[in-house]
Amino acid sequence: MASKAKLTYFGSTKGGRVKLKNKDKFTREVASYFEDSDIVIDVYKKKRRRSLPQNAYYWGVIIVILTDYFKELGQVRNGDETHSILAYKFLKIVVIADQETGEIIERVRSTTELSTVEFCEYIDNIIEWAREMFNVKIPAPNEQTSIEY
Repeated sequence: MASKAKLTYFGSTKGGRVKLKNKDKFTREVASYFEDSDIVIDVYKKKRRRSLPQNAYYWGVIIVILTDYFKELGQVRNGDETHSILAYKFLKIVVIADQETGEIIERVRSTTELSTVEFCEYIDNIIEWAREMFNVKIPAPNEQTSIEY
């Protein structure tokens, strides 16, 4: 059978024991796909990804408010540009740092990579930054606001 690049299976631990979901299928697929091969099994704690309500608040409140503000300044044209600015400001990480040359290569994490906790921190950082830098108040998710026409 042709080799797949990656197999993903889930499990849990309880009382010092490991329980693999679909253990028989896992064993069959690994033996079949990677027959006579050295393999690596990568285990890590499952993180809850950002939630749909978090994402809706981010795009429906934070991005809308900051895009309107930045448009007034002539800085952005749409929400995607505002999102890119915020991601660059708050989600930039160093990937490679060459100690000999001092060269640093960075990348911007996608919000889809963030756990629910990391996404909360991202939102909190944006709200604080918007207030301190631009005096823009972004309402909390549970805060009632009124819209004036």
